[in-house]
Amino acid sequence: MAVQTLRAYACQSAVVDKSRPGENFPCTSEALIRQCQYNPYGDLLTTPLLLQFDLTPADKKRIVGYSLNLYTLDTDIPAEDPENRRVTLTAICFDADWQEGTVTFSEVGAELTARMAEGSPAVCVSSLSKERVDQWSEYPSFSNTLIPRNMFLHYSTGRATYSKIAAAHAASNKPYLELQCEDVQLYASSPAPAGGVVDETRDTTFSWAPSFDATRVIGTVSQSSARLEWRDVTTPATVYNLVVQGTDTQATIPANTLPSNGAFEWRVRADGDNGAEGIWSAWYRVSTVDSAKTSAVDLKPDLSYVAGDRVQRFSWTSVSPLGTQPHGYELQKSDDGVIWTTVASAVTSNSHCDVPAHTFSSGNQYWRVRTYNSDNVVGEWSTPAQITIISAPQAPQIIGVTNHSYPTITWQATGQYGYQAQIIQGEDIIYDTRIVAGSGNQHTVANALVNGNYIVRMRVVGINEAMSDWSEYPVIIAVLSFADIILTCGQQGYGTVLNWTISTDKTTFEALVLRDGVPVASCGTATQYKDYLVPSGKHTYSIRVKAEGDITDSQPVTVDIALPCILIAPVDRPDDILICRYDTERSSFAATYTSPKEYIQLSGRRRPMVITSDFETETLSFGYVEPNDEVKTKLLQLVQEHAVWVYRDAYGAQRYIAIDSISYKRTPAMYQYSIAATVVDYQDYAARHEGYSVLMPAYQTMMVRDG
Repeated sequence: MAVQTLRAYACQSAVVDKSRPGENFPCTSEALIRQCQYNPYGDLLTTPLLLQFDLTPADKKRIVGYSLNLYTLDTDIPAEDPENRRVTLTAICFDADWQEGTVTFSEVGAELTARMAEGSPAVCVSSLSKERVDQWSEYPSFSNTLIPRNMFLHYSTGRATYSKIAAAHAASNKPYLELQCEDVQLYASSPAPAGGVVDETRDTTFSWAPSFDATRVIGTVSQSSARLEWRDVTTPATVYNLVVQGTDTQATIPANTLPSNGAFEWRVRADGDNGAEGIWSAWYRVSTVDSAKTSAVDLKPDLSYVAGDRVQRFSWTSVSPLGTQPHGYELQKSDDGVIWTTVASAVTSNSHCDVPAHTFSSGNQYWRVRTYNSDNVVGEWSTPAQITIISAPQAPQIIGVTNHSYPTITWQATGQYGYQAQIIQGEDIIYDTRIVAGSGNQHTVANALVNGNYIVRMRVVGINEAMSDWSEYPVIIAVLSFADIILTCGQQGYGTVLNWTISTDKTTFEALVLRDGVPVASCGTATQYKDYLVPSGKHTYSIRVKAEGDITDSQPVTVDIALPCILIAPVDRPDDILICRYDTERSSFAATYTSPKEYIQLSGRRRPMVITSDFETETLSFGYVEPNDEVKTKLLQLVQEHAVWVYRDAYGAQRYIAIDSISYKRTPAMYQYSIAATVVDYQDYAARHEGYSVLMPAYQTMMVRDG
């Protein structure tokens, strides 16, 4: 590079007080302090001068050498004293920033100390003879690794005063440096690709990093433009080029431009923003022949649950030994990891596939993938990934419903782990199996259906309780009567007595007692039943004959039951009734309903939050009087023998209760009793046998399901 000469003037100056080393003097090195205090003849020097030069003219250039020029005063030097006409200068160069003022120079001193330890400070000692006129003195050029941003200057001028020399430096005759400089050239480092294989059917991006040797360079050189060249190795004389403007450090050659199944070479040159043309890189050879097989790893999802009723993304990482991008894929699924079915394939560089909903069956499934390289060479199958598909199965297909009073429903379904059947009459759900576990495809209705129109609907449960949509099936139940039934009934004591006759050609049948349309007892072939669980009030009874899955009902009979007071009895001995007679103060019972709640205080809330429960508690308390303690003795014995009791009173209330406490008080005339009880769930005949639990409140059906 051609060398240029530039001039840099001093821009700041300061006198350093060396009388206080370590505080004002910018260096703690004893060797350097001595250097600054004494000249080569051992004479004590005057206070040194510190200069800083403005190197802006040499911005973005490398300094290869320089000389120092000073305007020296000799007005006070006697002409008759030739020895004192000699001016000795010591110059110490260093590169650091400093501020003018009361100079402490601690940072500058640290750098000077370090550079003295390295032996790198440039020291130039020069002397010259002067006439009795002011003149410029040039000190010879010298080279070193430092940039001459700052200099210490020390004079020995005989009887000359240093103040006059300093004044000359601060006046219009500023000290300056003659700089020998050269332009800085950029070169391209970190080229990519510097070898290997690229896919010529896709865009190919080339990149580099503009760099330069920063030794003795003022400022920073950046790229202003770049030039990329490439050539086919079979026709090296033909060179193609691409110009990149600005600081962009990459360029893209479009797909299908580079030679197919061959090789090419490329190089790059980065030009600087200092106007200097950069240095060409070497030629880098790259192949476009991709013979290495790719492999797919890091399959996702793997060992996880996947919702199969929605679109799911399956992804993987395609690995090529040559670093090329994939050109396509094939994805397969399997129920057992042995027999595989192709799900999807595509010609793409994507490493994922969006699989449609319901592609995989519910349950444990496997999937794998293989990819194609840039030259369409197929790779090996990946290691299979295992997933658990959670999806709602398809709605079942109801095949038929038999024409019986207890009809049987038949259906077909896939992916079934359970089912739910309902029967609808009008707007009401009159039968509900709730969730039944299993893969069976038949269900016989537990409740008898009288003749009429119904809608049967079904849904199945998949893995993890995912529910299918409902399927509906209209059905007409039309069963011919097969028995003649004559029923008579009425109140007897504290219950209802029913008598009936049955005329039928069925050899085997069962008679059921219905109260208000709900079966309350099975009587087999008996012809009488006593109902001691009936509440006070009007009730309708009928007899239902059940045979071979069909029913025939008698004509209903209405009975008005009147109870005089509170009656309690063990549910398994309902005829063993205890009569609790009212006194004037105890003519009614008291009931309390409670629902469990939990109150919690949360930060930021003034009042507590409440957590409620679906459970509830109902307690009863009632009293009665007796002339003696015979009832008390019997009651205490029965409470120990029986857990559940039935409570009835004259107001129509009926509850199944557990007695919690019995208290009594004796007066001269009678015994006064007080009973506390808790209402409990109890499965009567309808709940245990006829499936009527589906019509009970939620707090009762929970007991049925647990039972």
